[in-house]
Amino acid sequence: RSHGISVVPVDANVEAYEWLLRKASLEKTVRRLRRRFSNLDRKASLSHAQQLVYAGLVAALPAAGDTPARIEKALAVLRDPADSGFFDPGQYDEAVATVETALGLISAAYGPMSLGFSSYRTPFALLNPDEIKRDAGPDRNPFYEYFSGELCRRLAAERVSLIGISVAFASQLQPAYGLAHILRQQLPGVHITVGGPAVTQLFARS
Repeated sequence: RSHGISVVPVDANVEAYEWLLRKASLEKTVRRLRRRFSNLDRKASLSHAQQLVYAGLVAALPAAGDTPARIEKALAVLRDPADSGFFDPGQYDEAVATVETALGLISAAYGPMSLGFSSYRTPFALLNPDEIKRDAGPDRNPFYEYFSGELCRRLAAERVSLIGISVAFASQLQPAYGLAHILRQQLPGVHITVGGPAVTQLFARS
């Protein structure tokens, strides 16, 4: 900005999580979870990867009914320390537990991927370029709708010509690749560059 360049900072980590934890998004996640369970439950046998998914679905199903209805109160507690129960241990613990349960539902719906407060793990990611691209798609990427919809619309409206993606932790590599694939599809001609500690470590180790 000091050199006359217009900059649009975006905390895509926070925004993606907030998008996933909306009541409407969670309700959609629950429908996906139940649909995946029904499809696998009808099969006569399951592969190893399908067994991992099925186990996650079975564990998550009991919380699928009421978590979307509880998520808005939980997020309100965590967002507003002044007047929301943030400093009440009981309300705070309940809010954290509700968010963790919601992230568990998302993990099961997109399993064997695992999503937490500060982690994104999948045992089958980053194997080769084709696998990375598949993991960027809507069937495997829980962030796909936020990336391809809300985020891309905003960047297009800003008419950006260059996008920088900062990757702080190794667990963010696959989502960062997923975001880059989507940006390339939605915003052709925009230059994309990637940096940050996790990417620097890759070059340092190679």
